[in-house]
Amino acid sequence: MKKAFTTAELLIAMTIIGVVAALVMPGFMQDYSRKIYVTHIKKVYGLILSGVEQACADGGVSNFKMTKYSKSGNEEEFLTKYLKIKDTSNIFADSYKSISGESLELSLTGTSVKLAGSESVNMSCDVNSICKFTVDVNGTEKPNIGGRDLYTFTVNPTENIIEDADDADNCATNANGSGCLQKLIDKDWTMDY
Repeated sequence: MKKAFTTAELLIAMTIIGVVAALVMPGFMQDYSRKIYVTHIKKVYGLILSGVEQACADGGVSNFKMTKYSKSGNEEEFLTKYLKIKDTSNIFADSYKSISGESLELSLTGTSVKLAGSESVNMSCDVNSICKFTVDVNGTEKPNIGGRDLYTFTVNPTENIIEDADDADNCATNANGSGCLQKLIDKDWTMDY
């Protein structure tokens, strides 16, 4: 005698699988999106750090402050020479939110570009040779939340290292994503906030 599942048993099993999938998928997709964001910011972090080192090597100097690129007005030349630029149109979203929900209209100075991987990068240097970078890892695409897809950090001009513009404890309240890069680095590039 053959044993087989009845249509009702199959429908019940499929319903149970559907309910479990509906419960698990949102968390899975959120975790997947976070990993994508981390991958992109880690890539841009490496590109900028590599660009700083290469600019120093090209100039025959030991620190970024001694290069012409750390001076206001030379941002476009640095970005064009040391990062893979795709274009300069439709770069950043009009507004962003912090993880805790506060809104911010992004006001950027300096030069903005879109990289080959569609990440948006803004570079702005001040009179003290402190260059601030604002990075949106997915351009104008949502979620447009500081610390998720938007990060702000600086290059220490004498040590050639990337430093966060704020304390990691303030990550959730900064719509521009300052503090969040340091939080990612401290957690071994894991976005668990």
